[in-house]
Amino acid sequence: MNNSNVLLIDENLNIGGGVRTVISSLVENSELINYYYWMLSKKKYDINSSKLIIINSILAQFKMNKFLKIILFFYSIIFFFKIRKKIDLIYVHQPYSLFVGYTLSKIYNKKLVYHCHGLSGDAQYNNLNILYKYTIRKVKNIIAISEYVKKQIQDINKRANISFIHNGLDISKIESKFAEKEYDFIFVGRINKLKDPYSFISSLQEYNKFKKAIIIGKIESKAYYNKIKELIKGDNKFDYLGVKEYTDTQVFIAKSKYIIVPSNWNEPFGMVVLEGFKNKTLVIARRDGGIGEIIDRS
Repeated sequence: MNNSNVLLIDENLNIGGGVRTVISSLVENSELINYYYWMLSKKKYDINSSKLIIINSILAQFKMNKFLKIILFFYSIIFFFKIRKKIDLIYVHQPYSLFVGYTLSKIYNKKLVYHCHGLSGDAQYNNLNILYKYTIRKVKNIIAISEYVKKQIQDINKRANISFIHNGLDISKIESKFAEKEYDFIFVGRINKLKDPYSFISSLQEYNKFKKAIIIGKIESKAYYNKIKELIKGDNKFDYLGVKEYTDTQVFIAKSKYIIVPSNWNEPFGMVVLEGFKNKTLVIARRDGGIGEIIDRS
């Protein structure tokens, strides 16, 4: 039996845990599928696998803007012509790559699957980029990571074949569930307004009945981080630990009594909630969006 060849097209893989986890699991556990990853942006991918065949775009050396995205779009049509006979399926996760993948699938008559991790803007998705919204209406095969996301998509495309598959954890990388609790609270996530660690800190400062809280995550907004930095200045109850390797992050979660998810939008799923459950750490989160589904099934 011949292997199938799948082309992953994405802006980058150095993003949220959900996309990284899904692709890592697919690549590592698919014996009869070859995965080609075409990186569109300058950001570095962070999936280490000998099974993942990396295709670097020439334009990936530059920081993306609207002008370069237009050039990249036409470049992709020419580039794909060279590898079209190798590819059986195009598989995408992100908005811009969806448009590129959909166009290539129509021109070269290839199957396309869009794995949707949530619509940007959450409840305000009526304000989605017009091109993105148009493409979602045209895609036939979509995988949603939660019932919540599935309903969002159905509001835009009622004719699509939409399945939902919850994200999962690679439990072989989580070996710290019986760790001694050293910290009272932990926040894990990107440092930006949507994830809202600022409210996590300010709420705890009002509460004040704890010894230590830690923050782990990538700074996506320097202005937002500077507000946090100013808020915790001189407060030795808080430590920002920066970005940690996945397994190290799990140890810190396991060593914390509570993990707080203060997101000020409806999370499409919420991997960090699963990680809290697995590590025997109590989760404090709103029962909205995809997080409500995790709680109801736990």
